[in-house]
Amino acid sequence: MCKVLVTDGMNKNAIDRLRKFNIDIEHKFYDGMELGEKLMYLRVEENIVVNTKDIIGIFDMDNTTVSRLGRNFLAESQKNGLIINSTDDLPKSFVVVKEKDETKVFISSVSSKVLAKRGL
Repeated sequence: MCKVLVTDGMNKNAIDRLRKFNIDIEHKFYDGMELGEKLMYLRVEENIVVNTKDIIGIFDMDNTTVSRLGRNFLAESQKNGLIINSTDDLPKSFVVVKEKDETKVFISSVSSKVLAKRGL
């Protein structure tokens, strides 16, 4: 099961939407010493944070959907229930995450360049 660490004040409807995808919502916030030095999180959307070690890739929506391969990937991901639309705004990127044997595709209104900089 995929686990998502959420920020304070996350909209209840957003939490319910994530739970529909069998995502475990983690409300606890840890201090750095408790997590260890190498554990880092990337804020994918306003209220969604993922572990950087689980990220397969960060993709620009415009560039990726130009190619047939990119469109097919997103269509198959949607068909298989892997897509989590984490924004009501215009999607600019998507982040592919694999935790254990489960893959999720988070659609984000944050650009891939900004997400990549955050993840460094």
